Amino acid sequence: MALPKFITVFNALHESEKVVFDKFILRHHDTKSEVYHIFCHIKKVSNGLLPQTDLKEIKGKKFVQHSDKNFANYLSLLYQLLEQWMVEDAIHHDENMKSYLLLKGFQKRGLYQLANKEYEDMTTRIHSTPNANYYHKLYEWLSHFEVYYSFNPHKYSEGSNAVHSLHQTFINYTSYTAQILKTEIINWSTIYPYDGTADAAIMESFVSASSDTTHIQNFRTICELFEEFDKSKYDILVNQLLNVGFLHGSLEEIIITAYLIRLNIRSKKQGLNNDHSHYTKKLYDFAFKNGIFSEHGKVTPITFRNMILSVAENNSFEFSIDFVHRYIHYVHSVTPESTHAVCMATVYFKNEKYSEAIAHTGHTTYHDLAEKIHSLTINLLSWFMTRKNEPDIYQNVKNNYISFIKRNSDKSSEDIHVGFLNFILVINDLEREKSHIMISQYKNLQNRMWLTKYMSQHGIEIG
Repeated sequence: MALPKFITVFNALHESEKVVFDKFILRHHDTKSEVYHIFCHIKKVSNGLLPQTDLKEIKGKKFVQHSDKNFANYLSLLYQLLEQWMVEDAIHHDENMKSYLLLKGFQKRGLYQLANKEYEDMTTRIHSTPNANYYHKLYEWLSHFEVYYSFNPHKYSEGSNAVHSLHQTFINYTSYTAQILKTEIINWSTIYPYDGTADAAIMESFVSASSDTTHIQNFRTICELFEEFDKSKYDILVNQLLNVGFLHGSLEEIIITAYLIRLNIRSKKQGLNNDHSHYTKKLYDFAFKNGIFSEHGKVTPITFRNMILSVAENNSFEFSIDFVHRYIHYVHSVTPESTHAVCMATVYFKNEKYSEAIAHTGHTTYHDLAEKIHSLTINLLSWFMTRKNEPDIYQNVKNNYISFIKRNSDKSSEDIHVGFLNFILVINDLEREKSHIMISQYKNLQNRMWLTKYMSQHGIEIG
């Protein structure tokens, strides 16, 4: 059972935002209201709630007089208030969004002079912004379209300039969007079995000359690096990101940082950029510090575990251990000790230090079910790799693992549950030292990549 939506979203807020939301509630309910009392209770206990905590435990003794349904209704009311606040907060922090919504409101009521003034103020603000980013171009295009295709007489006073501006704002927005999408198509084609040649060509046909080509050129360079890695070009772009910046907090900053990290990993795998460690640390420092992985700089445990898997796969043991210690405080976990231990276990396991990996999988409370299964899986595979030393302990560990998966079958999808059971079937075949194993017969198979790698390393034919 997942936590109520209100608690899930509230926990994702920054501490400063929680303070502002508290004041927002008091605009609608006074301090003596039951709504506010329940909010204060949730605010106090929310950080310690596990994802599987049920409603009775959330209520506690303080609100035992409320039925589960009644208490859930209060949480729904709080969630509606939270949604309303989030919308208002988004508008408050985005001048162009606010201008666009005001423009639409004025247009709807026939207040064309006010609409035109709002549009002129927005375009002036955008054109005075160095290297205007994606959302600047988006709102400029939407606003011009809104004014042009209406009963607003503005286009008649502007004459041909109005339709030319309509055309130009569309070209600026479309060209920029097409270049961003082309870059992602090429990136995707390097990760998955997907030929993006035709799709990339279509996107390229939309890219036209624009009054601002700074960021378009940055994305073009990323495309070139994915197609053929050039260390000098890569170095220039990394230094530009780290020392000049791509508009702090912009979509471009997030996307390009992620691409540079991806290119760092990819070039290392291909042996094209061995002198990469200092860039790796600088890029991750920049990404965590600037909230690239999350809006407020905090990442989920599963996101961090996936990072650790990639880092441990492509960097030294010492670098990987330092990575965990260096960035673990950016992880938002209700059980930080277990999350830290699981990440450490992952690094030890990836570096074939199985006894150390086992030693880090002994926690009894985890952030969520996925984290616990990840820990148990590392524990099982570590014992599997050393099973001939302690066969009885290994069998006991495996039996406990199977029991846990079966006991928790209702807490995950059928595909995931079957995938874990099939994982055990393949492990059993590996124990029997079969020379040929047909893993292709399993549509759902957890840990497929690890199993495939193990079989390849041990000369087992993979079917």
